[in-house]
Amino acid sequence: YISMVMAPQMRKVTFKTIRLVPVTNDKALAVIVTTGGLFKDIMIDIPDGMDDRHLDMISNALSEAMQGRTVEDMPDAMEKIKQNMDFHGDMVKSLLDAISTSRSREASNSIVFDGTRNIFKHPEYSNIENAQNLLAALDAREYFFDVLSNASHMQLSISIGAENAHKSLKDTSIITATYTIGNESVGSFGVIGPTRMDYSKVISIVDFLSRCINEM
Repeated sequence: YISMVMAPQMRKVTFKTIRLVPVTNDKALAVIVTTGGLFKDIMIDIPDGMDDRHLDMISNALSEAMQGRTVEDMPDAMEKIKQNMDFHGDMVKSLLDAISTSRSREASNSIVFDGTRNIFKHPEYSNIENAQNLLAALDAREYFFDVLSNASHMQLSISIGAENAHKSLKDTSIITATYTIGNESVGSFGVIGPTRMDYSKVISIVDFLSRCINEM
């Protein structure tokens, strides 16, 4: 079958601290650490004349405002910071823009597929059109990003044939499971195969892998 996995999603976890580290005169590295131990680094532009002292002050304000909150809460928190730190408004906007851009890339960059050649082992995909449709869906990624994002709300999810919204997946089943960091669900992974797949075996393996990843 085909396997797929979604990398941990920042929008799923809560912030612990944010640090702004100067790299050049006009660039800084924003390091975001979450309560689950997951971290993300983003390069941002900084205004002229901003030194380490200013960056430390903004870092402390950002960490205080965002502690225990998620990325979805960030615009409101940032707006309050901007009101109290008018002279650093450009810096705050630069960070917001960088995080927004980073999130928009999640769909294309955070899913990995493996074993796509395995579809040709199954008679359902011996028809060239069926195989091309499935490969086109895999290449687009957006649909499977949505599938894995929605799956993160459930420990185990099974979608068979016509239950899949994408018309090219009418002969396909998708089984997904969630994994966590700490107590927070941050991503999911799964198996794509024909509707006549060995469900009991696949479900057992997916469930086992989910528990292994959670323990690690």
